[in-house]
Amino acid sequence: MQTSYVLMEVAPGKVREAVALLGSNPRIKKATAVAGAYDIVVEVDAPNHNSLSQIITEDIHEIEGLVKTTTLIAFDLE
Repeated sequence: MQTSYVLMEVAPGKVREAVALLGSNPRIKKATAVAGAYDIVVEVDAPNHNSLSQIITEDIHEIEGLVKTTTLIAFDLE
């Protein structure tokens, strides 16, 4: 499984709704509201990059009020 974090900036007043919608999505591991440059951090576990791109484009990019995303792909240092 490949873990990634998607940092989301959303329009004012849309954070609560976006977190609830993302949190109810079975393809999203966790969605958390945060303070700072971004509004939401989404944790995604995907079996490969193709699956990750589908989750981002089909689930995350469809959120109403989305302004921008930045995706961070985690890796193990061994």
